[in-house]
Amino acid sequence: MKYRMLGQAAVEISVVGLGCMPLTPFYGIPDKSAAIAAVHRAIELGITHFDTSDTYTNGENEELVGAALKAHRKTAFIASKFGQIRRPDGMEINGRLRHPDPLAVAPDSPTPVISARACAADLIPNDTARGFAILFDQDHGAATYGVADKLAQMFERVVLVTPRPQIAQRVNYCSAIGVYRRLFGAGVEIEPAYELVQLNGRRLICRNAYVEREKAYDDVDLLVYATPRSAVDELAHDLADLEMHLVGDCQSPRDLMAAIHGGHAIGNLV
Repeated sequence: MKYRMLGQAAVEISVVGLGCMPLTPFYGIPDKSAAIAAVHRAIELGITHFDTSDTYTNGENEELVGAALKAHRKTAFIASKFGQIRRPDGMEINGRLRHPDPLAVAPDSPTPVISARACAADLIPNDTARGFAILFDQDHGAATYGVADKLAQMFERVVLVTPRPQIAQRVNYCSAIGVYRRLFGAGVEIEPAYELVQLNGRRLICRNAYVEREKAYDDVDLLVYATPRSAVDELAHDLADLEMHLVGDCQSPRDLMAAIHGGHAIGNLV
């Protein structure tokens, strides 16, 4: 096994690590004893880097990896994650959606501004007029377009605004065709390459993401945003005594390729 220095930490880890997600029920139901044996075999082969997460089988994966490495605490290095807490049914309950940046909302604006999650949970204020809704899409996932479809059934006019040049970039090509067909069939207007700038009263100002050009929408009754999640860092102070190396940019959710590319680039920097 070859080993490599971990950034500036003055420690060596194996260049090959063990991804532990399959060791607990995820792609199937593995045998627990066999899973622990796999970790021990990895150690015999010289592997010292183990990857797990609190989201893998609702924490069971971390517990299994911890038990398997109990006798190797001084030589094993564990890469884990935190903040994406899920209920027993798998639904994520932590990680608030970030307020759209750089949107400025006037204090006296009567237009409600809510997240796509709130909209999906039927948390639209009861006194909201059902005329004109705008959905700001930085997520580009299938769930966001489900919200767009729902808004189209509730409002007379719906405009989907995204800072990217097109939508559905986190949806496979064949499914994206269905997304476009569904949205256009529901009468949803799609406005690419614009970001939100200011909500003053019921007037929303948008700015082109590539050139200094603005567009205004008047009489907006509801503004819904699907954006990256805010970092959940409540555990940070409890980990202050541990030597940690933080990587990533909390721009979640991202597709797998973007996450791997970003992590690889940041890892090279440290």
